[in-house]
Amino acid sequence: MGIGAIFTSSVSGLRVSQAAVEVVSNNIANADSVGYTRRQLVQTQQLVGDRTAGVRSAAVNRMLDILVQRQLRQETGGAGYTSVASKYQTALDQIFGPPGGASALDTIFNKFTESLQTLTSDPASLTNRSQVLSSASAIASALNSASSDVQTLRGQAESAIASTVGRVNDLLSQIRFANSRIVANNPTVQAGLQDDRDAAIDELSKYLDIRVTEGPDGGVTIATSAGATLFNGSQAMKLVFDEHASLGPQALYSTDPAKRGVGAIMLTDGSGASIDMIANQSIRSGELAGLIEMRDTTLVQAQTQLDALAANLSSALSDRQAPTTAVTSGAQTGFDIDLSTPPASGNAITFFYKDAGGVTRTAKVVRVEDPSQLPLPNDGSADQVVGMSFSGAPASIVGALNTAFGPALSFSSAGSTLRVLDNGASTKMIGADARITNTALTGSGAEIPLFYDGGNKSVFTGSYDGGSKTLGFAARIALNPALAADPSRLVVYETSPTATPAGDSTRPQLLYDRLVSATRPFATTTGVGGTAAPYNGSVATFVQRVVEQRGAAAEAATQLDKGQNVALSSVQSRYAENASVNIDSEMAQLTQLQNAYAANARVFTAAKDMFDLLMRM
Repeated sequence: MGIGAIFTSSVSGLRVSQAAVEVVSNNIANADSVGYTRRQLVQTQQLVGDRTAGVRSAAVNRMLDILVQRQLRQETGGAGYTSVASKYQTALDQIFGPPGGASALDTIFNKFTESLQTLTSDPASLTNRSQVLSSASAIASALNSASSDVQTLRGQAESAIASTVGRVNDLLSQIRFANSRIVANNPTVQAGLQDDRDAAIDELSKYLDIRVTEGPDGGVTIATSAGATLFNGSQAMKLVFDEHASLGPQALYSTDPAKRGVGAIMLTDGSGASIDMIANQSIRSGELAGLIEMRDTTLVQAQTQLDALAANLSSALSDRQAPTTAVTSGAQTGFDIDLSTPPASGNAITFFYKDAGGVTRTAKVVRVEDPSQLPLPNDGSADQVVGMSFSGAPASIVGALNTAFGPALSFSSAGSTLRVLDNGASTKMIGADARITNTALTGSGAEIPLFYDGGNKSVFTGSYDGGSKTLGFAARIALNPALAADPSRLVVYETSPTATPAGDSTRPQLLYDRLVSATRPFATTTGVGGTAAPYNGSVATFVQRVVEQRGAAAEAATQLDKGQNVALSSVQSRYAENASVNIDSEMAQLTQLQNAYAANARVFTAAKDMFDLLMRM
């Protein structure tokens, strides 16, 4: 090696050491910068032909673990989801109240039943009657308020989805811009551009679950875990959300745009093609998934629970059973049901029978006069739910009943009597129940329409005509104004041929028993009692179960969020081990580089001295 080669080698060492010091200085300066990834200079020997001629800088690498980065983004999405769930579940728990709390639904309901129990002990007391009406108004108002609060939460979720979609679009644009510069500069890409792109991708992972793939040109493509492409390497897709200004109980998600009452997230590529990301279940984690689930599932179920409570509270007090008589016909057994007073729209006739396997089955027939509402969806309150017109019943519905339930059951009619029989072989009738809503305060038994559909200005019957009147009933339930005008009807249920005595406890006792003791089936859509079979219990136990369930759900969501944050913190720590700047390590590296620089400078000086000596000879 000649003196010139020594000069070349030492100068290259000085340059590389200087470049390495620049990298270290940037690391130290950005030790607290958000999104900054520690860099390290990669150096390699410089070859001239087959001979080493010093050193050169190969690249500046970012020090990160790709696998841990991928896990970090996954856990970030999970944390976004659990955070949303915890927030909304906690808010729901506050709406329903803690079990036994002063403002909890079960406490307000219990005060109403207690007032009825007090009235049974002294039916003639005007104070007791006034207390019943006051307590009834209180539970109705509590249901109105809770329903309004639930819909307010749904509206907040709708607005949050709109804001999040806007932010996702901004991030995709940022990623596209940074990615195009990275690809254009490849392979001499600057680490700062990669940090900017990663920061946008990291934030994107908070909002929805993503899968990032890096190509040989340094560019990336991004898709959801379900496979919906968000960024194809050159083009950023756009999410479009048609936010609805206000939501009510009837505003539900549907894949049919004509029936949809809330916003849908459409993924478009600019060419006019689009997909509904909610219908396709393309978003499975992150804040967006949490908001969609809260708006369309959790909060909708909470409204269903409130509506079921309101509907059963009203129906338990107003619905009477039509006269039913056990009959036989040869080997067949069954019941005659007196329908001289026709069931109102929404009223139901329920049949109970054992099938060939000895399993008890429930079949429910609901009166529906609006054909646009048919067929009825099965809410889980029976094994089979059928809606049909009762116009001209019972003769006109016999054929439809035989079609719907034959050959397990057979139907016939005589005058106003409907007869239902088993088939005398593989099925066995065990019960029949026809419910008819009393719309007047007196004259049809002790049942009373104590509550009222304030929105429709009518007694609640569960009608489906013009749409389900149960949906959103919690927002409309009110004390019957006719009863408020004449509190004596809390006791007096007959006015002819003789009036009920003012001290008769028959009606107050029936109302109390109907709420506290009588068992009723509740739809599986309420989420109480599981999804395989309807919950059977009293209205009192149902409201208690609902309040307890909301509290349990809030606690579970909170604990899940805490656990997810622990997992996220753990991965963040693992990621930071490589990616974050450690001042002590950088200072140690700086000392090494200073020594290397000094050594290269000493070699250069020695070479210069040798050259000077040679020139003086």
